[in-house]
Amino acid sequence: IVTIDIVKDGKTDYRIVRRDAATGNDAGRMSAIKLGQAIKAATGCAIELTTDWTPDEDGKAYEILIGKVERPAHDQIPTDLAKDEFVILFVDNKILIDGGSESAITNGVDYFIEEYLGYDEENDTYAKTDLLIPEALNLRQTFDYPYEVYIIHNIKGVNGFTNNEDYNDI
Repeated sequence: IVTIDIVKDGKTDYRIVRRDAATGNDAGRMSAIKLGQAIKAATGCAIELTTDWTPDEDGKAYEILIGKVERPAHDQIPTDLAKDEFVILFVDNKILIDGGSESAITNGVDYFIEEYLGYDEENDTYAKTDLLIPEALNLRQTFDYPYEVYIIHNIKGVNGFTNNEDYNDI
């Protein structure tokens, strides 16, 4: 397998790019920050984090694109992604991570961190000190949404009644 050096010996030519319009807890923004922190923790390399407002006029910048960014390379992302699907692609000198939903983008970045930096969540450690990816990286994957359990207890209803028996008198 032919690999591409993204971070080698603590150095990189790459930068992480997120959507400029992203604000607050936007998945692309938060995932870009998380990826930058993971790369720093694993490799010691402080990778630049920027937005798609920063130009790439000739398309030759080395970039990791998170979410729906304004770059011609983003046209390579399939338009039919389901809400539980993410993609990770290597196109020319760009890594694209996107998904069919906010959760999918987050899961795509988490997958990237685990797979290519060797992150072990249980021990909070990284197995790799360099970031290498396959040159032919073209991954489309689904994920399972976590189950959510709702516990409903002591809900106050009309006139302060707290259970169905109280409503029988109305």
